[in-house]
Amino acid sequence: MIEKRLRSLRKEHGYTIKELAKLLSLSESVISLYENGKRQPSYDILIKLTKLYSVTADYLLGIDGNSAEETVTTKKEVIDQTIELILKPPFTLTSDDIKQIRNFVLFIKSQKNE
Repeated sequence: MIEKRLRSLRKEHGYTIKELAKLLSLSESVISLYENGKRQPSYDILIKLTKLYSVTADYLLGIDGNSAEETVTTKKEVIDQTIELILKPPFTLTSDDIKQIRNFVLFIKSQKNE
């Protein structure tokens, strides 16, 4: 189950295997082994993946069928949604707007760690 979720999340977020390997400080072959179910991520890598994708460990492991953040799936969507929020009149942010801003900040933070 984890291998399918890892591949799906990587693609949904628009990462290539090479980009993901760089973000996690791993080799491309290790990422491929994870996605093919031939190797399991360590706890440290599992934690990094949950933060990168904004999902729970339960979701990655197939214990829970719902990801923590279902509305934002790709880098482009995060950027587009954030731009829309910025263009709204002041003081009209909903809880979903705040969640999307949080996701964008996490995305920017993950890019700085490259």
